[in-house]
Amino acid sequence: INNLRDRTGDCKAGKKTLAVRFGERFAVAELAVFLLLPYFLNLLWMGVPGVRWAVWLPFVALPLALCVVAGVARTRSGVRMNLYLALSSLHLLVFALLWMAGMKFGSGGT
Repeated sequence: INNLRDRTGDCKAGKKTLAVRFGERFAVAELAVFLLLPYFLNLLWMGVPGVRWAVWLPFVALPLALCVVAGVARTRSGVRMNLYLALSSLHLLVFALLWMAGMKFGSGGT
């Protein structure tokens, strides 16, 4: 989000961030992959006995991830991007706490 927000200035300064090299669409797609991939990877835990809550509990944070992706995809204002940058950090914290709670309590606390 930071690189996407600063893309115009980075381009003028000669910085070669991925958002500068590959464009806005790529940067939004990259963000979507990084925010949504953990949900799909989390499903790999389904075969492990005793971690059922660890698989499903983090999905409570999915609407926040979708909100960030959708918001960044339609926003071009730097000030507005700061909001989505903060929301993406909040999403990471919520996802991690829910996953840890699922691992702790879903496995019987061992």
